[in-house]
Amino acid sequence: KDIDLWCILCRSAHTMAAAGGQDPEWDDTAQLVVHSLKSLYMERLRPIEVDSHFNHFHGAAMTSSELEARPQVLMVGQYSTGKTSLIKWITGIESTFFDIRPQPSTDKFVAVVHGDEEKVINGDAATCLPDLPYHGLSKYGSGFLSKFQVLVEPAEILRRISFVDTPGVLSGDKQRLSRGYDFH
Repeated sequence: KDIDLWCILCRSAHTMAAAGGQDPEWDDTAQLVVHSLKSLYMERLRPIEVDSHFNHFHGAAMTSSELEARPQVLMVGQYSTGKTSLIKWITGIESTFFDIRPQPSTDKFVAVVHGDEEKVINGDAATCLPDLPYHGLSKYGSGFLSKFQVLVEPAEILRRISFVDTPGVLSGDKQRLSRGYDFH
């Protein structure tokens, strides 16, 4: 049953990508909801967070780019199970930045987002760019940020959704390999 649902979701995503992911009515509704939620947060919740010094207990206040970010799908699973291949298939991207081999090959977290032309943004730079919702990742330090990149691609489906490809979960003795950051 889970596999059937997964296949339906993949086919739906790929069909939306092939159709250019265009639905003006949905876009208008989504923009209205995001704008309303952003207004509620900025006008009602954020002042309470500032007055109560909430950032000392939890984290920094949300930024506009985080509130307006498109949904992100985090691909998690063991290495060499097709996470990167699925992203390539759904988005239709043929990029040299996707490294697909039978052994563990993705050694970074790669956020795949929409943009006008293909480019790669390193993790430390991605946390500073106001257009990207990754400012909060800076708290994980340079060890993690050196293993994080943003791949910008002009694929139409990426106008509505972003993907995050992961290095994959290592099994058995391979778990003892150091990646330079805590994967937990």
